[in-house]
Amino acid sequence: RALPHRADLPGWSEGAGRGQWRWTSVALGELARQLGMSPGGTAITPALEKLSSAACRGVLRGLFDAAGSVRDGQATGVSIGLALSERPRLEAVQRVLLR
Repeated sequence: RALPHRADLPGWSEGAGRGQWRWTSVALGELARQLGMSPGGTAITPALEKLSSAACRGVLRGLFDAAGSVRDGQATGVSIGLALSERPRLEAVQRVLLR
């Protein structure tokens, strides 16, 4: 399913000197609000946890793109980390990964 958008929507725009690109969409913002998300937040809300597997994959991809890292330690082997400092958020990510 596609999100509605205006024909004159400019699409992607470069962030102010940060090497980032941004997409602005009223429909995407409304969808985020319906799922209990807030601007700048990384919470996995109860509504997000109930999404389809495909939608959860998309949310996790975005989260790991933004805050994930891969480590290769001699003693421990390869591991994947997620830079979130709040335990409840990490536990929510684990629940989604276990689905």
